[in-house]
Amino acid sequence: MGAQALALIADPRLAALFGPGSRAETGLRATLPGGEIVAGRVDRVLIGGDEILVGDVKSGGASEAGRHVEQMRLYARALAAIHPGKRVRALLIFAGDGGVVEVEGA
Repeated sequence: MGAQALALIADPRLAALFGPGSRAETGLRATLPGGEIVAGRVDRVLIGGDEILVGDVKSGGASEAGRHVEQMRLYARALAAIHPGKRVRALLIFAGDGGVVEVEGA
């Protein structure tokens, strides 16, 4: 398990999420247009000048991405509501096989 975690931290595709200025285990709560309330906790987030990068680590493999996509879309919408005008990129990160899936439409 430790080796998997270290491999993710060293992955160049994820350098920003584990680099300076990023945050771990960040809670979020937002009211979306239309009144829907979204609350949750994301594993990693980096709020930059014009972009937010958010990642959630899952224990399985990238083949399981489909069942987590809607959750990440909601988190991305919440972050966009909290930080209007910033582009949000959402990543699903899989410790099981090292897969990284960018969630389309986030």
